[in-house]
Amino acid sequence: MPIVTVKARIYFYASEAGGRASYAASGYRSLIRLCGLNTSGRMRFIGSDRVEPGEAVEAYIDLPNPGYVASCIREGIEFAISEGIQDVGEGTILSVTEGL
Repeated sequence: MPIVTVKARIYFYASEAGGRASYAASGYRSLIRLCGLNTSGRMRFIGSDRVEPGEAVEAYIDLPNPGYVASCIREGIEFAISEGIQDVGEGTILSVTEGL
């Protein structure tokens, strides 16, 4: 399956602000909402095996179906990290590393 990989700075909201109740481990999959599109994404944290609520980290994010998201994949684009209808974090694309 083709993918596009981006490097991003992500922030997980604190639990008190509606974020996750527990940490996210590297390899975490979530819903990514950007430019009005919804897609899944697998996050591989850089320099950390896990991220606690309220923390920020840089990560590589693998997004399936590059043709669907291609118009939204560029430096500076902001996105939401969601679990179902609940936003649990946000991020900004720093660079496209492969796939486009």
